[in-house]
Amino acid sequence: PTLAVQRGMVVAAAGVPFLKLAFLAVKQLSKPIANRAKAAARNSDAFRGIVVAVGRQIHQLQIQLTRLAEGKVSLAHITPLREQAAVDRGA
Repeated sequence: PTLAVQRGMVVAAAGVPFLKLAFLAVKQLSKPIANRAKAAARNSDAFRGIVVAVGRQIHQLQIQLTRLAEGKVSLAHITPLREQAAVDRGA
């Protein structure tokens, strides 16, 4: 390879640790935000309804995508999550 291609590889390889740190930062910041959302869902009926709906939608999407990835047909009906499980998933 030419020197320019080698330098490009070095620059790309050097960016990987920064990308890992960025993802780690997002993961660390999202945990307290999710915990606050769960606490708010416990105290507010309106917000709880929104979080439950989001959690159940995420569950349905995850089930359908898993089935499609396994080569199975999608389901016409998926049993909704219990309310507390939906809050945990939606927050």
